[in-house]
Amino acid sequence: MAVALLILMTAVAFAALALFFSYHRRELRRLQSHHRAELEEADDDHSRRVERLGREHSRELQYAHHPVVRDLLPALDALDEGLRHSAPDAGDNALYEGLELARGSLVQALARHGIERVEPGPGDSFDPQSHEAVATRASDEVPAGSVLSCLRAGYRHQDRQLRAAMVEVASDQRSDALSPRAEPSPPEESSSSSSEGDSSSISSAATSRLDSPDSSS
Repeated sequence: MAVALLILMTAVAFAALALFFSYHRRELRRLQSHHRAELEEADDDHSRRVERLGREHSRELQYAHHPVVRDLLPALDALDEGLRHSAPDAGDNALYEGLELARGSLVQALARHGIERVEPGPGDSFDPQSHEAVATRASDEVPAGSVLSCLRAGYRHQDRQLRAAMVEVASDQRSDALSPRAEPSPPEESSSSSSEGDSSSISSAATSRLDSPDSSS
């Protein structure tokens, strides 16, 4: 009887150990699977973060020369003004050609780096995204609402605008012709003259009464 009881207790103990080890094996597999999923998710997040930072870094490197280009634009504007105010047939052809050569060299150097010059001509449609209207003038040479003249060139790099082109826009002449004019105000001297006339007539009548003899006397 004691031997049978011992065998039974031993079998129960082995069964309990088997269940214990089986549970721990399942728990170990679950933890390994959970940690593997967390590691894969963290790896994916890290890969996406590295890609995003790489794109941002490449974009910053792509547009890193914009401050330098903006500092060069006043020099280009000065060359444009010099070309505008120096005529080639006024005896200063050498100066005009030198200014034109310097301006062309700078524009070509910017173009090699992807900088595009925006200089609309007369009759081009007005684009509020790349043009800045600073004045309007009536003209029958170009349609109303279009560019009449470019006062200062603009520049852009791919999808970014460095500076808008400053333009003069043509207006409709009919709107100027149909604009209401101020009517002349009526003269104010008529009322004053009439009041002065009335006062003078009253004073003359009173004087005649005082000068005439009394009817009772």
